[in-house]
This record gives sequence, C-alpha cells and structure tokens, in this order.
Amino acid sequence: MKSIFRVGILAVVAAGGQVACGDDDGGSGGGITSSVDESKAANKLTPAEEQEVCEATSDYLKRSLPATEFCKIAGIEAYGNELGANQSAPKAEESCVAATADCIKADAPDSGIKCDEAEPLPKECDASVGEMTLCLEAVIDKQAQLWRMVNFPDCEGVLEFVTSEEAQNVGEMLEFSPQDLPACKALSSACTEVFSGSEEAL
Repeated sequence: MKSIFRVGILAVVAAGGQVACGDDDGGSGGGITSSVDESKAANKLTPAEEQEVCEATSDYLKRSLPATEFCKIAGIEAYGNELGANQSAPKAEESCVAATADCIKADAPDSGIKCDEAEPLPKECDASVGEMTLCLEAVIDKQAQLWRMVNFPDCEGVLEFVTSEEAQNVGEMLEFSPQDLPACKALSSACTEVFSGSEEAL
C-alpha cells in the first residue's frame, strides 16, 4: 500500500467514490495537531505514533472543505449511476439529492484516508514530524483552494455540467506537484521517495 504521506495526500478526489465532508464553513483551523513530538524524525515513529499522525491528518482534511460543496461529488456519482441504470434524468436527480443529503448528514464523514493501510515511511526519511505535517497541511490547503475554483453544480445542473467544457478540464484544474510547495521543501529534500508517484495519489 502507501505511506502515511502517500495515503494522506488528497485522497479526497473521488475517482473511486470516496467522499470527504468537512465543516460547512470550510474552516480547517488548528492545523494537524497530535501529541507526537514534532521534532522527532518521521522514520523513528512507532506504529502507534504513525497512526496518531495519520488520524490527525485525516481530521484536518475533513475540516478543510465544506460538506455542502464536497458532498456534491456523492450526488454527482449517484446521478451517474442512476442515469446509467435507468436512463431517467428525473430519477437520477432524485438519487443525487438523496446521496448529497446523506453525505452531509453523515455522523462520521470519510476523509478517504485509510490509516490502517499505511506502511511505514522509508527508512531514509529523516525529516521531522513537524516538517511532514507542515507539508501535509500545505498540500491539503492547496487542494481545498483548487477545489473551490471548480463550480460543481447542484443536482438540477448535473446533466448540463457533465457535458460542459469545465467538466472536461476538472482533472487538469485539480493537478499540482506537492514538492513545488514551499512548505514541502524540507520534506522533499529529506524524503524523496515519499514524493515518487505523489501526483498519482492526488
């Protein structure tokens, strides 16, 4: 599977049906916080500490995007499934409305990060926990910024949206290289392997 970084790096893009719901105001306040010593080398973390950092990253991700916006993806997916099955736009719109509402109301919204599937970081990765979380915060913040630039529609506008030029360019609009972010400079220097294939995880 993937390291904490590779699992945590923006699994929110819902190509596989995973959806994350955050606070309605979109605030992510507080950063990625845990009880793990930020000066400790990432490659020296115990499994329990890695789990704690990963869960803190998941929490931050869920706080970074408003549920009312991100949950539109759940609705769009439901719309497509219903339309494909029954060729009925009205029923597809009903499915979209229901799926969006269910996502927003979820008691434990899914960030898409699977901490129990994360592998240890590479042994040569001696960046500090603080450097790692600073980079993760920057990556998540960048993703949230780009996400808000995409005008995802409400359910009544899905059919028009999916045939629009904007929809065709969504993937390109959401792409960026994590290692190019200033906050990731230290981590990318100390943990080059972490970034290999990172864009595939976006």
